[in-house]
Amino acid sequence: MVKNTTGGSGHKKFARKNETSKKGRNLRISLEDAEIYGIVTKMFGNKFNAICADGKERGVMIRGKFSGKGKRDNFVAVGTWVLIGSRAEWSTELDKNGMEVCDLLEVYTAQNREELKRTVPIDWSHLVANDLSVAVGQDGATDDSLVFESGSSNDELKKIIESDIGKKTVGFMPSAEVEEEKEIDIDDI
Repeated sequence: MVKNTTGGSGHKKFARKNETSKKGRNLRISLEDAEIYGIVTKMFGNKFNAICADGKERGVMIRGKFSGKGKRDNFVAVGTWVLIGSRAEWSTELDKNGMEVCDLLEVYTAQNREELKRTVPIDWSHLVANDLSVAVGQDGATDDSLVFESGSSNDELKKIIESDIGKKTVGFMPSAEVEEEKEIDIDDI
Protein backbone atom coordinates (compact mmCIF):
# COMPACT_ATOMS: atom_id res chain seq x y z
CA MET A 1 0.00 0.00 0.00
CA VAL A 2 1.20 3.55 -0.83
CA LYS A 3 2.16 5.75 2.07
CA ASN A 4 0.06 8.89 2.56
CA THR A 5 2.71 11.64 2.49
CA THR A 6 0.50 14.70 2.04
CA GLY A 7 -1.96 14.11 4.86
CA GLY A 8 -5.70 14.29 4.85
CA SER A 9 -6.05 18.01 4.26
CA GLY A 10 -3.68 18.26 1.29
CA HIS A 11 -6.50 18.99 -1.11
CA LYS A 12 -7.20 22.34 0.56
CA LYS A 13 -3.86 23.76 -0.52
CA PHE A 14 -4.90 24.21 -4.15
CA ALA A 15 -6.53 27.34 -5.55
CA ARG A 16 -10.29 27.40 -5.64
CA LYS A 17 -10.69 28.81 -9.13
CA ASN A 18 -14.19 27.55 -9.69
CA GLU A 19 -15.59 28.65 -6.37
CA THR A 20 -18.56 30.94 -6.92
CA SER A 21 -19.31 34.08 -4.96
CA LYS A 22 -22.12 34.31 -2.46
CA LYS A 23 -25.43 34.02 -4.25
CA GLY A 24 -28.36 36.11 -3.17
CA ARG A 25 -26.21 38.79 -1.59
CA ASN A 26 -28.50 41.34 0.02
CA LEU A 27 -28.28 44.92 -1.19
CA ARG A 28 -26.90 47.11 1.58
CA ILE A 29 -28.54 50.51 1.73
CA SER A 30 -27.70 53.56 3.81
CA LEU A 31 -29.33 53.31 7.24
CA GLU A 32 -27.70 56.30 8.95
CA ASP A 33 -26.93 59.90 8.06
CA ALA A 34 -23.20 59.15 8.22
CA GLU A 35 -23.50 56.60 5.38
CA ILE A 36 -23.30 58.33 1.99
CA TYR A 37 -23.48 57.05 -1.60
CA GLY A 38 -20.63 58.06 -3.89
CA ILE A 39 -18.82 57.36 -7.15
CA VAL A 40 -15.05 56.80 -7.43
CA THR A 41 -13.25 59.55 -9.37
CA LYS A 42 -9.54 58.95 -8.70
CA MET A 43 -7.54 56.00 -7.29
CA PHE A 44 -4.49 56.22 -4.97
CA GLY A 45 -3.46 52.68 -3.96
CA ASN A 46 -5.38 51.99 -0.74
CA LYS A 47 -7.30 55.28 -0.99
CA PHE A 48 -9.52 56.97 -3.55
CA ASN A 49 -11.44 60.19 -4.08
CA ALA A 50 -15.19 60.01 -4.47
CA ILE A 51 -17.90 62.50 -5.32
CA CYS A 52 -20.84 61.85 -3.03
CA ALA A 53 -24.58 62.22 -3.54
CA ASP A 54 -24.49 65.53 -1.63
CA GLY A 55 -22.00 66.95 -4.18
CA LYS A 56 -18.91 66.99 -1.92
CA GLU A 57 -15.64 65.28 -2.80
CA ARG A 58 -14.24 63.06 -0.07
CA GLY A 59 -11.10 60.98 0.46
CA VAL A 60 -11.94 57.34 1.19
CA MET A 61 -9.79 54.65 2.82
CA ILE A 62 -10.12 51.07 1.54
CA ARG A 63 -10.28 48.80 4.57
CA GLY A 64 -8.68 45.35 4.76
CA LYS A 65 -12.09 43.71 4.41
CA PHE A 66 -12.07 44.61 0.70
CA SER A 67 -8.77 42.89 -0.10
CA GLY A 68 -7.75 39.26 -0.13
CA LYS A 69 -10.25 36.46 -0.60
CA GLY A 70 -13.43 37.67 -2.24
CA LYS A 71 -11.72 40.75 -3.66
CA ARG A 72 -13.25 40.06 -7.08
CA ASP A 73 -16.69 40.95 -5.72
CA ASN A 74 -15.33 44.13 -4.11
CA PHE A 75 -13.18 45.48 -6.95
CA VAL A 76 -12.93 49.28 -6.78
CA ALA A 77 -12.13 51.22 -9.97
CA VAL A 78 -12.89 54.68 -11.37
CA GLY A 79 -16.63 54.92 -12.00
CA THR A 80 -17.63 52.36 -9.35
CA TRP A 81 -20.54 53.25 -7.07
CA VAL A 82 -19.78 52.82 -3.36
CA LEU A 83 -21.27 53.33 0.09
CA ILE A 84 -19.06 55.54 2.24
CA GLY A 85 -19.03 55.87 6.02
CA SER A 86 -18.25 59.39 7.21
CA ARG A 87 -16.04 59.88 10.28
CA ALA A 88 -17.45 63.35 10.92
CA GLU A 89 -19.27 62.34 14.13
CA TRP A 90 -16.14 61.33 16.05
CA SER A 91 -13.24 62.77 14.05
CA THR A 92 -12.53 65.96 12.12
CA GLU A 93 -9.63 64.38 10.26
CA LEU A 94 -8.78 65.90 6.88
CA ASP A 95 -6.36 64.52 4.31
CA LYS A 96 -3.51 66.54 2.79
CA ASN A 97 -5.86 68.00 0.15
CA GLY A 98 -8.28 69.26 2.82
CA MET A 99 -10.95 66.67 2.08
CA GLU A 100 -12.90 64.78 4.72
CA VAL A 101 -11.54 61.26 5.33
CA CYS A 102 -14.11 58.44 5.17
CA ASP A 103 -14.22 54.64 5.12
CA LEU A 104 -15.43 52.30 2.38
CA LEU A 105 -18.45 50.28 3.51
CA GLU A 106 -19.87 48.65 0.34
CA VAL A 107 -19.06 48.29 -3.37
CA TYR A 108 -22.00 48.15 -5.78
CA THR A 109 -22.10 46.26 -9.07
CA ALA A 110 -23.82 47.48 -12.24
CA GLN A 111 -26.92 45.44 -11.38
CA ASN A 112 -27.06 46.97 -7.90
CA ARG A 113 -27.04 50.52 -9.33
CA GLU A 114 -30.45 50.16 -10.94
CA GLU A 115 -31.89 48.54 -7.82
CA LEU A 116 -30.50 51.40 -5.70
CA LYS A 117 -32.07 54.00 -7.98
CA ARG A 118 -35.44 52.27 -7.65
CA THR A 119 -35.40 51.69 -3.89
CA VAL A 120 -33.59 54.70 -2.39
CA PRO A 121 -35.36 58.07 -2.83
CA ILE A 122 -32.43 60.52 -3.03
CA ASP A 123 -31.07 62.83 -5.73
CA TRP A 124 -28.75 60.70 -7.90
CA SER A 125 -27.80 63.56 -10.25
CA HIS A 126 -24.24 64.02 -8.87
CA LEU A 127 -23.43 60.33 -9.27
CA VAL A 128 -24.98 59.99 -12.73
CA ALA A 129 -23.22 63.17 -13.92
CA ASN A 130 -19.81 61.73 -12.94
CA ASP A 131 -20.50 58.21 -14.18
CA LEU A 132 -18.26 57.43 -17.15
CA SER A 133 -20.45 54.59 -18.40
CA VAL A 134 -23.50 56.83 -18.90
CA ALA A 135 -23.69 60.18 -20.69
CA VAL A 136 -26.39 62.70 -19.81
CA GLY A 137 -28.01 64.85 -22.49
CA GLN A 138 -29.12 68.47 -22.19
CA ASP A 139 -32.66 67.46 -21.34
CA GLY A 140 -31.46 65.21 -18.50
CA ALA A 141 -32.09 61.99 -20.38
CA THR A 142 -29.34 59.42 -20.29
CA ASP A 143 -27.90 58.06 -23.50
CA ASP A 144 -24.75 56.44 -24.81
CA SER A 145 -23.35 59.59 -26.51
CA LEU A 146 -24.74 58.71 -29.95
CA VAL A 147 -26.90 61.36 -31.56
CA PHE A 148 -29.12 60.63 -34.56
CA GLU A 149 -30.63 63.68 -36.21
CA SER A 150 -33.17 63.97 -38.98
CA GLY A 151 -34.96 66.81 -40.73
CA SER A 152 -32.87 69.96 -41.10
CA SER A 153 -29.60 68.15 -41.77
CA ASN A 154 -31.18 66.31 -44.74
CA ASP A 155 -32.44 69.63 -46.17
CA GLU A 156 -28.99 71.17 -45.80
CA LEU A 157 -27.44 68.18 -47.54
CA LYS A 158 -29.87 68.50 -50.47
CA LYS A 159 -29.02 72.21 -50.86
CA ILE A 160 -25.29 71.44 -50.96
CA ILE A 161 -25.80 68.74 -53.59
CA GLU A 162 -27.99 71.01 -55.76
CA SER A 163 -25.46 73.85 -55.58
CA ASP A 164 -22.65 71.48 -56.60
CA ILE A 165 -24.66 70.20 -59.59
CA GLY A 166 -25.11 73.74 -60.92
CA LYS A 167 -21.35 74.35 -60.95
CA LYS A 168 -19.19 73.25 -63.83
CA THR A 169 -17.16 70.24 -62.97
CA VAL A 170 -13.55 70.22 -63.98
CA GLY A 171 -12.34 66.83 -65.01
CA PHE A 172 -9.07 65.45 -66.27
CA MET A 173 -8.88 64.80 -69.97
CA PRO A 174 -5.78 62.95 -71.12
CA SER A 175 -4.06 64.74 -73.95
CA ALA A 176 -2.99 63.02 -77.12
CA GLU A 177 0.44 64.55 -76.87
CA VAL A 178 2.74 62.52 -74.74
CA GLU A 179 5.75 64.32 -73.41
CA GLU A 180 9.10 62.68 -73.57
CA GLU A 181 10.21 61.20 -70.32
CA LYS A 182 12.88 63.31 -68.74
CA GLU A 183 15.47 62.00 -66.42
CA ILE A 184 14.96 63.10 -62.86
CA ASP A 185 18.03 63.98 -60.90
CA ILE A 186 17.53 62.91 -57.30
CA ASP A 187 20.01 65.47 -56.05
CA ASP A 188 17.78 68.28 -57.37
CA ILE A 189 14.91 67.17 -55.26
